Amino acid sequence: MKTNTFVKLTFAVIAFLVAVLPVKAQLNAENAFRTIPSSVIPYYDENMRLDLIDYAKASLPNTVKNGLNAESKINVMTDNYIDLTVTPSVNLQIAVLPIRERKIIAIIKTVMTPAPDSELKFYAGNWAPIDLNLFSAPTLDDWLNADGKKNVAKVVENVPFLMTGYHFNESDMSMTISLNLNQYLTVEAYDEVKSLLHPELVYRWDGKKFVKK
Repeated sequence: MKTNTFVKLTFAVIAFLVAVLPVKAQLNAENAFRTIPSSVIPYYDENMRLDLIDYAKASLPNTVKNGLNAESKINVMTDNYIDLTVTPSVNLQIAVLPIRERKIIAIIKTVMTPAPDSELKFYAGNWAPIDLNLFSAPTLDDWLNADGKKNVAKVVENVPFLMTGYHFNESDMSMTISLNLNQYLTVEAYDEVKSLLHPELVYRWDGKKFVKK
C-alpha cells in the first residue's frame, strides 16, 4: 500500500514538473501581459490584452478602451519588454529579467503628473509578489553631486520631496531614473539646486538585483 502511494506521488511530481517547466522556459513579456492579474492591472480583461498584443504584433496604431474608459496602446513590445500607455497620465513597463536559471517580471508603474513618479515591483512567473531586496530606491544622498554634498541644507530647503521617473533599457538590462525637478519646483527653487544634483542615475541588472552604476 505504501509503495502504491509512493508511486502515485512520484508520478504526480513528474506531471507537475512537466507542466511547469515549459511555462518558465517560455516566459516573455507577451506571455506576462497575457496572464497579468487584475490585482496588478485592474483595468483590462483578457480580450483587451489580446487585442493590444495583436495590434502591437501587426505594428498597427490601434488603441483599446480599457476599464477606465481611457484609450490604451502598446508603444513597444519586444521579447523581454512592453511599454504600455494605460491612460494619458499613467504608463506601465513590463520587463522580464533573468535571475540565476529562472526569469522574473519587473513592473514599473509611472504616474505622469505633475512630474513622472514611478514605483517598481517584482513578481515570479506566476505573478506571486517577490519580497526579496532586488532594488533600493535612491535617497537624497544618492542624488547629491560633489557640490551638493557641501550644500545639503540648501537642497533640503528647496526640495521638499523627490519625484523620480524610471525607464527600463532593454538593450543592456539597465534602468535610468530621472529627477525631473524642473517639472514640479518653482523656477526660483530649481535654479537654487539644479547644479547640486545629478539629473539622472543609472542602475544595471547584475542577474540578482539592480545596482547603481
